[in-house]
Amino acid sequence: MKKILVINPNTSEEMTTDVRATVNRIKRADVEVETVHPAYGPKSLESAYDTAIATNAMIDMLTGKEAEYDGVLIACFGDPGHDALKEMLDGAVVGIAESAIATALMLGNKYSILAAGERAVPLMENMVNSYHMEHFAGFTVKNMGRY
Repeated sequence: MKKILVINPNTSEEMTTDVRATVNRIKRADVEVETVHPAYGPKSLESAYDTAIATNAMIDMLTGKEAEYDGVLIACFGDPGHDALKEMLDGAVVGIAESAIATALMLGNKYSILAAGERAVPLMENMVNSYHMEHFAGFTVKNMGRY
């Protein structure tokens, strides 16, 4: 049986519960999924500083467990820690932004990202640039206000 770790990189229990419910609703029966968040860090990721702390918290959480999972899904649209976890872990590491961008480009030649606030736009731009997909992206700010 495959074992997948889904990480909500922030410390919001409410968001982690929502992610867990979504994953459990759509996962295959032959896949074991564990959905977690780090023990410390920001409640939401809204800056490079928040992202750095969350990345460190995820690394701490996974140290010593490098071969325990077949794959890790980073359940935060900025894909924080993506490159660090790819270096660290034996299994696949996928960010939800990474997979959304790849899917969007299969469906058309442009895509847009809804950012929860103005502070998130530079984070999203940097993430998109790191994937070399900036020529296809647009950004819209909308305060979602849920978490």
